[in-house]
Amino acid sequence: MGIVAAGSSVGGVIYPIMLQKLFAWHGFRDGILICGLSSALMCIFSSMIVTAAPRPQRAAKQQQVQNCSPLCKSGTNQTSRFSDLKLAITDMRYLLLVVGSGFVALGLFIPIFYIISYAHYISTTSFNPYYVLAILNAGGIFGRIAPAYLSDSLGHFNLLFPSALFSGLSCVTLWLGAKNLQVLLAFAAVYGFWSGAFVSLIAPCVVRVSSFERGDVGTRIGLLYSVISVPSLVGNPIAGALLSHDPNGSYTGTIIFAGATVMLGSVFIFMAKCAIERKILARV
Repeated sequence: MGIVAAGSSVGGVIYPIMLQKLFAWHGFRDGILICGLSSALMCIFSSMIVTAAPRPQRAAKQQQVQNCSPLCKSGTNQTSRFSDLKLAITDMRYLLLVVGSGFVALGLFIPIFYIISYAHYISTTSFNPYYVLAILNAGGIFGRIAPAYLSDSLGHFNLLFPSALFSGLSCVTLWLGAKNLQVLLAFAAVYGFWSGAFVSLIAPCVVRVSSFERGDVGTRIGLLYSVISVPSLVGNPIAGALLSHDPNGSYTGTIIFAGATVMLGSVFIFMAKCAIERKILARV
């Protein structure tokens, strides 16, 4: 999963620089068309080579359902779906993980959206600010692979919690104190690593609090991403409102909001870890 998630970071390194060049050479419209066409071709290719692994237990269950009448099939499927949903919303471990992930998502994408404008804000040189975003995504490549690999031996929650915590801390320390490009580049690399780790570890943590016997892994992953899609959407407009209402045009409120929400989310994730195993050093 970490290798798969790293693909978006690779795109995050390539696309900002590629789009800037395309806009300069071909204009905005043609640049977007070229980018969209290349993305569509890659998505078509990946869709053609992806297959689902068969699951014996689910196959047996489906065979039983197929032997039923149409009314029986409908009732069985609806009962299964409602049962999985009821178990998910009454599982405290899962609920804490969803709440924590929601707060993290509220601030996680703010640096990605505003780091270029912030580079313009502090830069007095001809440095290309798009390289700052490329460095952030380059850090995400390592962050999405290395922690995901180590989590199998160290514990998924044991790495998800510090990933969220250090992402927020880097905002209120490095980004808030970045008055020159050198510090901002350091923040981009650090934040890219830890935020990338969070992205790649969230799904394994959902699996950790799910049951393969019940087959509710897909339900819980889908429900979590459905919930956190809302804070992911509204986080950046809130950050923009804080920026626009600052009389001096300062990014302080935006940065503090991003860091505080991500760190608050890490607290709930730590509570979810403790709900699974109270021993701090246990592999969870």
